[in-house]
Amino acid sequence: MSGHTREWDRFNEKSPIRKETLTSNMEVLNAHLINDIEDAGQGALSAAKCYRTHWKMHEQYESFRLLNNAVLDMAKQLPLASRTDEKGNPEEVPLKVLESWGLVYRKGESTDAHTHWPALWSYCYCVSACEDCVPITFPHMDTYWGGLNDNEVSHKTGQILLWPAWITHQVYEHECDHDRIVVAGNIYTDF
Repeated sequence: MSGHTREWDRFNEKSPIRKETLTSNMEVLNAHLINDIEDAGQGALSAAKCYRTHWKMHEQYESFRLLNNAVLDMAKQLPLASRTDEKGNPEEVPLKVLESWGLVYRKGESTDAHTHWPALWSYCYCVSACEDCVPITFPHMDTYWGGLNDNEVSHKTGQILLWPAWITHQVYEHECDHDRIVVAGNIYTDF
């Protein structure tokens, strides 16, 4: 098949985006995350046109490590494929968070459309937002998943969003007068 490319088969799910809300000690965790995001200082420029910390927050802050453990537990429940050992026994695919960072959106700030490939999964955890805060948008969702009408996901405080990292996403201009604070990160296999 030299010179010929073939499209990957589509997912057969309505949406590849998973949501889970933290319930245990969410308020305490969020307070620590806000403090650590403020403490870390501004990172380099990226697709995010807002305050962004450095990429390795989990290496420095316990709050990020705790959040990443919850995200990894969620990802392990949603394997993209199965794996077996040489004898045919089911085997868990080891996962790790390689990057995690904080973002603070102030009025007028946004993030350009981008992906997180070559990561396996990407996540975004909402530390602080109101019902009117700008949602995260997956601009090609209707193209990839056959007519899905709603490609915007409202992001509520305490909610983790997890999706395959190659899916394009963005955040339009934040219009609220208060900050929208999130933590984002990428999960890779750990072989």
